Amino acid sequence: MKRIPELDGLRGTAICMVVAHHYIFYKYANILGPRWGWAGVDLFFVLSGFLITGILLKSEKNEEGLGHFYMRRVLRLFPIYYLCLAIYFIGNAMAHSPLPWQYLATYGLYLQAIFPHSWMGIDHTQVVYWSSPGFSVMWSLSIEEFFYLAWAPLVFLVKGKDRILFPLLGAILLVEPVIRFFAYSDHASELRQMFFARADSLAAGALIAVCMRSYGPQVFAFCKRSYTAMLSSACLLFLAAIGGDLLYGSLPNNVSGDLHERTYSALMYTVLWIAFSLILLLAITHSGSSRWLPKMLRNRGLRYMGKISYCLYLIHYPLRQLMIAHFGRAAGILLGLIASLLLASLSWKYFEGPIARWKEKRYAYKNEEGALLASK
Repeated sequence: MKRIPELDGLRGTAICMVVAHHYIFYKYANILGPRWGWAGVDLFFVLSGFLITGILLKSEKNEEGLGHFYMRRVLRLFPIYYLCLAIYFIGNAMAHSPLPWQYLATYGLYLQAIFPHSWMGIDHTQVVYWSSPGFSVMWSLSIEEFFYLAWAPLVFLVKGKDRILFPLLGAILLVEPVIRFFAYSDHASELRQMFFARADSLAAGALIAVCMRSYGPQVFAFCKRSYTAMLSSACLLFLAAIGGDLLYGSLPNNVSGDLHERTYSALMYTVLWIAFSLILLLAITHSGSSRWLPKMLRNRGLRYMGKISYCLYLIHYPLRQLMIAHFGRAAGILLGLIASLLLASLSWKYFEGPIARWKEKRYAYKNEEGALLASK
């Protein structure tokens, strides 16, 4: 499979949504970000599920093996993650507020999406104001890490037996909303950040990768003739998700009861992964075409945002808090955005990029198709 530039644009779209969610919080601009930008994380999940599963499916017959796959993941994800963690821990220590061992254990071992904060005794209100947002965005990385740990060995174990992968992924997609419904509690925000409650978005992307391998020509043919219907459905589903979020947020407490909250928690993410899966399929099957969606996703600026998205995701929120504290809300938001883009660009050029290039030399896939997909 050749490199698909539209996927970089999708990653850029996801990070723009997340940044909008954290940077736009004026009352009359809510519809531009805070009410839906958080869904960018779900787009990241669907995209990651597809890319990682595609890599695994292409490399399962190669001699590199599972260790090779994990080494590439470590080199891509760990350096900037642990650098940010080190800065947060040092910053808190310098502010005479050293972090307790629970933080080191939870974030150092990527356990944020396995053990709720209430179980671990973690309270972000007790940490330095600018580092708290930095910790708060790391839950999604924990979900992806445990997806790698659980999914990769299984794909290698079944060795191309898609008849096993299809029902397994289908079961995850069906069971997850049920789990979210019955596991709902007073700690709803923690539930929504747990691996066991959010794996369906990753499974949706993985299912697309398996479908492309088993039924590639049929999928391409269907998507080619159904472009308008699929795009319209994706837009309607996304609008339904936004409308549901707006309606849910406006309901008084006596109306927004337990049943409403459970249903909202169960279905919201299902609606989103369906919408984003349709968009992903169109991006894959219409790559290089002149239709407006793939053309928009090939935009150089959007693709560049996708390139620097990992570091930008980690640093944009704490930098916003830091700048607002020193320069006020309006100037702080602008300066925080500029600083985030600048630092993420420098990180890619001088830190992440060189590591990624060394990774491609030292742990390259001998299978060219695997190497192209592995450029994530």
